[in-house]
Amino acid sequence: MIDLRQPATATVSAAVPGLLFVLGACAGAGLGGGGSDTADGAEVGGENGDGTVPDGEPSEDGATDLLGDGFELDGAGWEASEVIVLPPAPACGDGVLDPGEECDDWNRMDGDGCDWLCRLGGGDPPLAPEPGGGDYVPSGDPVPLSDARMGNNCTWELPLVWTGSEFATVWLQQLDPGEGFGARVRFWRFDKAGRRIDAEWRLPTVLAVIASAEVVWLGDGFGLFFTDRSGLWYLRLDAAGKPLGAPVLVEGGSPKFAPAADVAPDGTIAVTWSSDCSGDESRGWLTIHVRRIDSDGNRIGPVYVVDETAWGPADIAAGTDGYGLVVPVEAGWPDGRGEFRALRFEKVDAGLDHPVYSGVLGNYGDGHVKWLESQSRWVTSWLASPDIEGSANLRVAFFTSDGTLAGPPVRNALPEADGFLSVSLAPGGDGLSLVTTWGRRLSYMRTDRHGVAISGLRDVEPAPGALPPLWFGTTWADAGFAVIYSGTVGAPLYLRLFESAE
Repeated sequence: MIDLRQPATATVSAAVPGLLFVLGACAGAGLGGGGSDTADGAEVGGENGDGTVPDGEPSEDGATDLLGDGFELDGAGWEASEVIVLPPAPACGDGVLDPGEECDDWNRMDGDGCDWLCRLGGGDPPLAPEPGGGDYVPSGDPVPLSDARMGNNCTWELPLVWTGSEFATVWLQQLDPGEGFGARVRFWRFDKAGRRIDAEWRLPTVLAVIASAEVVWLGDGFGLFFTDRSGLWYLRLDAAGKPLGAPVLVEGGSPKFAPAADVAPDGTIAVTWSSDCSGDESRGWLTIHVRRIDSDGNRIGPVYVVDETAWGPADIAAGTDGYGLVVPVEAGWPDGRGEFRALRFEKVDAGLDHPVYSGVLGNYGDGHVKWLESQSRWVTSWLASPDIEGSANLRVAFFTSDGTLAGPPVRNALPEADGFLSVSLAPGGDGLSLVTTWGRRLSYMRTDRHGVAISGLRDVEPAPGALPPLWFGTTWADAGFAVIYSGTVGAPLYLRLFESAE
């Protein structure tokens, strides 16, 4: 079934020296301010020269003049794009006993009486860790980067990319008291010692109660995404972190949340987001979307609606001929014991119109997915709560390039503790680094190349505090991996590096 819809909404734009901001003209939407501190320190836009407008008076055409002089209506308008909605195909792990299945218990796990191929029985014995797998240990103490004053992000993930010579991150910083309501987009480049490279770049106030940001490395610069009440925005930066043009409205008309993006081999970018952060008051459901753009922000093809009943934000990774997505969805016990949150993987082709579902992998938390180019397959990891199956574990699953589950997901046992159910994944060093908040600590585990643990869970922080970091991320960086994290609102950002123990 294909559902094509073409809603249209007007757009307004303002010509501002250095940057052009495009705002969705819907109720309560827009960027609150027109100035920007660029990387070279030049102030851009804003009638007061500080990113503010004196009184926000409506202009002659009735639209609110948020950006001062130069406001004009874009006569061409903005048309929302086509939307493609495709129903899931039957799959092992979807809770439905399809032809050829002996059982279907809402997961693809071995050891629970219905194995990973929906056959009765316990499946094969768990894999043992490979001998000689390389472990990784901290390289020095955590390095403070910045007073983050994080805003109310919709996701736990703090983006961290490695360009081959430096790191970059982006976050939404909550405004200080007296500065007004909202947040400011901040972008940093820094070396392995945590030293900032060049001047900081910041975008002025974003009108958002809960929002988030994402950054990807394009090979010759950065692609930066952020959300506010008007929608999802994209901004291209050069290799030095300076804006190359205006923020581009990727999808507008209503608030968007939790962007995640990856770059395909042809240089295009796929970005996924949710249409809500709180969801339905009684169910907590979200609608997940995927959109392709080029490196300048021009939209390619239709929007693909991944799921209209998701329980959390999705993650995405570009492969050689499509995209791998992990989406938390609703599942239910076959015997009617109720519902629980589970993780589903699906592969979508490059045109976003031929999804392949691999069923529900198992409960519970948000998942992280990466493409392993050397192995031509995807890997995903997620944290399973003890509430459903009795024991908590960090899970790993691999998928072939056509979206097929390559084997039973691996369970790596965790100590008994309260968890926050989030994982960041960094492949490298002939294995995987899994970073998670568990037991009120920020911890990490190393696995072999099959996802089997070669170490226990250990602290990222040398002296964990009373509360774990709320935002964190990890990436592989040459000969080791790095973790970036921040605690409660007002706490600084920290960077910690890990190197081979051999």
